[in-house]
Amino acid sequence: MNDLKGVGVEAISVNDKRIVYNSYVVNIGNIISLDEERLISPYVVKAIGDSSKIESVLTEKQYGYVDTLTSAGKTVTVEVQDNIAIPAYSGNLNFNYAKEANQ
Repeated sequence: MNDLKGVGVEAISVNDKRIVYNSYVVNIGNIISLDEERLISPYVVKAIGDSSKIESVLTEKQYGYVDTLTSAGKTVTVEVQDNIAIPAYSGNLNFNYAKEANQ
């Protein structure tokens, strides 16, 4: 999903679990693990950003997410909606090298 960063995605979640810079996603057969929490299908991915650019990346022929997943036998639906709500990240964000800026 790092490809979406280049199209201006401001926030993203899977099944209402927020994804951040250090999120860890693992495919375990018919489920995925997101930051050590198991999520089961159907997966609802939400993204806030420029909807036309996001939809273009997702539905790009041959290399887009939709084509890749449908080729693997998965069912994918893309919906453009207004007023998407994505929850805040509930985990710990560790910044090893970031420092508060002097104002």
